[in-house]
Amino acid sequence: MKKNVTLATLCILSASLIGAGSTAARGRAFPKPVRTYEELKQETGLSTPDGLVWGRMAVDVGGKDWPVTVSFRCHADGGHVESGLTPPPATKIFDNLYYVGDADTSAWAVNTPDGIILIDALTTEADAQKFIVNGLKSVGLDPAKIRYILVSHEHGDHYGGAPMLQKLSGARVGLSEVGWKAVEQMGPNSPLAQSPRPARDLVLEDGEAVSLGGTTIRIVATPGHTPGPCPSSCRCPRKGSSIWRPFGAAMAFQGTPLTAPPS
Repeated sequence: MKKNVTLATLCILSASLIGAGSTAARGRAFPKPVRTYEELKQETGLSTPDGLVWGRMAVDVGGKDWPVTVSFRCHADGGHVESGLTPPPATKIFDNLYYVGDADTSAWAVNTPDGIILIDALTTEADAQKFIVNGLKSVGLDPAKIRYILVSHEHGDHYGGAPMLQKLSGARVGLSEVGWKAVEQMGPNSPLAQSPRPARDLVLEDGEAVSLGGTTIRIVATPGHTPGPCPSSCRCPRKGSSIWRPFGAAMAFQGTPLTAPPS
């Protein structure tokens, strides 16, 4: 786990240091593996000296074990790059916690007697309809009962479906103050501007508790991936007791099969 987290961090740093003139391809159906420094330049579009330094470190850490991860995580383009992995079906993880994300970006639903708390909303209206709305229905939940949409950070692949879901359910949308400002000030040429942007609503603060139907979500500010991430943790019931479940700014499916735990 530590090695995988290190790889993700190095890739984020390499991509954030790319020059504005990058001509790297966007929306590739499936990125080619990156095992060498030369493949790094060819497949990711990294070109600046600083970006290449971090990218090469990512190759050193993950090129042998996770060459495809290096390729799409270190991509120079700030936009969403698809891994080509097969999305899992909506899955009940345990008790009231459900995965409703796609193959590259996570979305989590916490069901309560008073409605649903949704963690992140995917990239587009179509994504939210396919994976969140249809996914909730497939596990017997009503998407119209979403009461909160908590956006972990200000990247389009986490907030793009929020406007549609808010219109569908009347849910409140929460993001950190730094995150709201970044969304509001985003220029039209930003690769992240392709995702629909929610209107400012709830401002999430470090340490804040969002409670619904006996379930509490705790907000934790963790700048780094972006200036304003507010991942959260949830005290979820589990067989008569409860456990804390973290929801990070980049906790995606990443090809690991999702199965319900044994009863």
